[in-house]
Amino acid sequence: MYIIEGQDISVRAGKSCILEVKRVGLEEGKVFSVIGPNGSGKSTLLRVMALLQNPDDGCVYFRGERVLPRDRIRIRRRMAVVFQEPLLLDATVEENIVTGLRIRGVDAASARRRAGFWLERFKVAHLSDRWARALSGGEAQRVSLARAFALEPEVLFLDEPFANLDAPTREALLLELSDVLHSTGVTTFFVSHDFKEVAFLADRTMALMEGLPVQEAPPQRILDYPACEKLARFVGIENIWPAKILEERLETLIADIKGLTMVVKKAGDYEYERCSSVGDEVKIALRGDKINFIPLDACSNNLEIGCCQDDSIKQNCWNGRVKSLFAFGNVSRMTVDCGIDVNISVPAQFMNAFKIGDNISLYFSIDSPIILKK
Repeated sequence: MYIIEGQDISVRAGKSCILEVKRVGLEEGKVFSVIGPNGSGKSTLLRVMALLQNPDDGCVYFRGERVLPRDRIRIRRRMAVVFQEPLLLDATVEENIVTGLRIRGVDAASARRRAGFWLERFKVAHLSDRWARALSGGEAQRVSLARAFALEPEVLFLDEPFANLDAPTREALLLELSDVLHSTGVTTFFVSHDFKEVAFLADRTMALMEGLPVQEAPPQRILDYPACEKLARFVGIENIWPAKILEERLETLIADIKGLTMVVKKAGDYEYERCSSVGDEVKIALRGDKINFIPLDACSNNLEIGCCQDDSIKQNCWNGRVKSLFAFGNVSRMTVDCGIDVNISVPAQFMNAFKIGDNISLYFSIDSPIILKK
């Protein structure tokens, strides 16, 4: 049984439906995340599940019982919410935590003990007497998290809590939050548009696109096997090509991409591969960091564009010419013209080894490409 569950949730803005989720549930002690681009309905779903917004249709269940209007305040007091913008009282850091506990009936001495413990846990105990409005963004968010955990909620809601933090602060706070979530075991509903955060924290993830769920799975599954083209682009897959299935074998599919042949190993339990058959028009996705490369002169003279079609094939191999090079910090992007543009992630130290116009051979495992729902 889920600790909290939404069924047939629908939210409208005027005549437009901005959220439509058939079912969403949180298992006790797990971290459930929702990802999607801006405007996909993530925060709206969080507000509905946290009983901060009424859906136009559908209902929320808490511990198996439907939440009625008369129950909302009582059940909300068993939850805590941390928003993207820290919402702190115009008071000291300690008073921000103690006040919430006192409202929930905790005696003054216990409230101060709890406040001290969680301020120490989130490394802001030295700020307990400081006025909240004098805090930096990172400090304020640490205080917000300390306040939420001090309430000892049955469900914790996190609405993009790291979005406004600089990279070093975000990484440090992610590590600390992960440690606290694992040690407390609090059930958590976490919203983010950053898949790295989700992959680091969550046990299970729902992906929303334009208000609709497109996939629900463990984060790594979504990262490796996104269900559709929009989601594949969102999680950072650089290469997505239209293709046609030429042949189906026991463990592989043979596809044509504008004259290039590609072998794709079936994942076995992946729905869209099972449904693909000879003659189907599909989309094939391939991550740039899954592609290896060597100068063409270093390859066998017999190497041909495309790949061999035999049962022992383990690699796809294409030849092409370097079309463009772009530096992006430690990892750069190289585009190779193989008859189609192929985008490759290149470690920065290798960038000087190539120049535009160089002939190059690309190779990648048959495990690397995935078939997308068209």
